[in-house]
Parts: sequence; structure tokens; C-alpha cells
Amino acid sequence: MGANIEQIKAKIREFHPEIEQKGVNLTVGWDEADQRYILKLGKGGEEVGAFLEQKDVDECLAGRKCVNPPVQVTQLLAELEDLISPRKPG
Repeated sequence: MGANIEQIKAKIREFHPEIEQKGVNLTVGWDEADQRYILKLGKGGEEVGAFLEQKDVDECLAGRKCVNPPVQVTQLLAELEDLISPRKPG
């Protein structure tokens, strides 16, 4: 495991300040078996998650290429919002 969990959380919050503004719980862990990070966002008893690949995280923290982690968080935030307050048709 290359990156520090707190560094990853700080980088995610840098790209997505709405996480704290909306009171969303952010957790990041390491999946030893698959050698990748586990990202979870939760609020109001609901939780969504995704995996972040080591290479993507390392490149992002190094300032070289930071695409996948922010995009995944954007998608997770949208999924979480739909779980908390589903959109009504029409």
C-alpha cells in the first residue's frame, strides 16, 4: 500500500468539498486481498462504495493524473443522493 489513507481522504475532500458541506461520511480502507482501496460514502443510514486502484491513487496524489478517483466520487455522490431522496418521475 503506497498512499496514506488520510492523504487520500484529503485529496477527495479537495476535489469534493460538498462531502463535508452536506455531512456525508467518507471512509477509505485498504483491501489487502485485491490490493486496492475501498471508498465508501454514507449519510442517513445509506451507504455506497467503490474501489480505487492503487495506480490511480498514486498518480493522483503525485499530481500527475487525477481522473478516476474524482469521477468515481462524483458518481457515488449522485447514487447516495438518489438513495437518500429519490427523484420523483415527471
